[in-house]
Amino acid sequence: MGGGGDNKIEETPEQRAQADVAMMQWKDYLNKYRPFEDAFMEDVDRMNTGQQYNQVAGLAAVPVESQFSTAVRDTSRAMVSGGLNPTSSAFKSNLSKLDRAKSTTKADNMNQAQVGQQNRYVSGISNIVRMGQGQETEAVQGYGDLATNSARKAGNDANIALNNRRDNQQLAGAVVGAGTRYGLNYIDNNGGA
Repeated sequence: MGGGGDNKIEETPEQRAQADVAMMQWKDYLNKYRPFEDAFMEDVDRMNTGQQYNQVAGLAAVPVESQFSTAVRDTSRAMVSGGLNPTSSAFKSNLSKLDRAKSTTKADNMNQAQVGQQNRYVSGISNIVRMGQGQETEAVQGYGDLATNSARKAGNDANIALNNRRDNQQLAGAVVGAGTRYGLNYIDNNGGA
């Protein structure tokens, strides 16, 4: 059986040097990198506030207003130049349909922007987890990307609404033209009115 000696193992100079290096690296991390991590975590927390969701919704609404204002102006000009009375129900109906399309597009854009903001937040949380695990993080989509996507969608939706109005006007014109042609042919074939 063993004798009663001291079971304590002394640290070697190499082990003490490694411990000193590890402590210096830890302090370096706390002083240099931890403030950036804390700031990033605060930024991510701010992404999930009502103020941020309202801000992206507002950014998403701006291009819709702009695109549809252009569509209303162009449609109004086309209807007036085509001889449609601005006080007529057809004129007002066409503008009303554009206004409904604008409202739908605006709501859709605002919702998509807010979902994009939520995705930014989730991506930020994922990056925090990755940092904690010592893994590489990914880029988080910025406001510029959300605004660009909203502007692109607003332009597309305004063009679709405008084209639908023009298609309907062309169809109405074709029907009126066909009716006029039929009436003229009827008069010609029946010897006058």
